[in-house]
Amino acid sequence: MTVSLPADCTALLRRLRRIGAPLVLLQLVAWAFLSGIVNGEIDGAEFFAGDMAVTTKLQEAGFTCFPFELKLDAVCHDILSDPGFAFAVALVCRVRSGGFVWFGIVCSTWVFMSRSSTGRDLNHPLGRATSLVTAANVMTSRVLLLFWLAAAKGCFVILEQPSTSLMYMHPRFQELIGQHARGKLSRPILRSPPPLPPPLSKRSSSNR
Repeated sequence: MTVSLPADCTALLRRLRRIGAPLVLLQLVAWAFLSGIVNGEIDGAEFFAGDMAVTTKLQEAGFTCFPFELKLDAVCHDILSDPGFAFAVALVCRVRSGGFVWFGIVCSTWVFMSRSSTGRDLNHPLGRATSLVTAANVMTSRVLLLFWLAAAKGCFVILEQPSTSLMYMHPRFQELIGQHARGKLSRPILRSPPPLPPPLSKRSSSNR
């Protein structure tokens, strides 16, 4: 049986292939569209939203922003679970080109203060194989797949970490840097975000 993918999914898969995204991400995106969980366009998404400061400010400015936060839903917002990761992939697929994706990912095992317990260093960024460190490694790998997806969609992406974090040395992070940077980067690059285009609601009304 032949399955036809929606046109927007096919275009997204082409962009992902063009920027060298991992095959598993292409498979996840195709599955999300075929399963029908990608529905409706939004301006932005805030992952690990906490008190939802980013979501609140964007909504106050008239943007449609969706928070992804474990406290809101212990199943669908758990990025370490299969349903949660599937929901996260679908959520990024819904963010429009030129939209905004913010990752306030947990930093506790990546920073200087935890080095003695996690065993992380520049030569061993994945650290010791404890349950906490392993979960943080999986979380980071999944977030970076979402980062790749958001970049392919033409979104502005922020991944928030303290200055002492070693997250940029995660193999998936280095893989992403290798695909997009000229030469090898030893530190993350920070830059100011561009102004967001008008919210979907305002653009829709102006086109009537």
